[in-house]
Amino acid sequence: MANEFPTPAFSGPPYFKYLKHPLDYKEITIFSQYEDGGVDTNESATTAPQRWTFIYRGLTQTQAKVILDHYNTNRLSGTFSFQEPRNDPWTGMTGTTHSGVQYEEAVEQSEHDKTWIQSLTVKLIKRP
Repeated sequence: MANEFPTPAFSGPPYFKYLKHPLDYKEITIFSQYEDGGVDTNESATTAPQRWTFIYRGLTQTQAKVILDHYNTNRLSGTFSFQEPRNDPWTGMTGTTHSGVQYEEAVEQSEHDKTWIQSLTVKLIKRP
């Protein structure tokens, strides 16, 4: 795909840690509590936002540039496709491909002692 998030399967650098966060349905649920203690709920979407976090450690400048270039191209408003690097439950296969994924926040570049060893944290989100 032309604008695929750069995982190792798509010419991206190896990640140190990959997290697929559980869906938080509180984000899409409106709670109305009444004086008598009763509660009505209403969901504003069919599903909650899905979030993923990638933590990269020990990247070369060239490897870090792949992620940073992708971020600089898409920024916080652009969308791209993302294939989960593993499925759930894990069977050794890649996971689902999602379109319309965005960066949830700026790529965090951690402090490092040597210029040739980079650390990044990337947070992605797929909104309903």
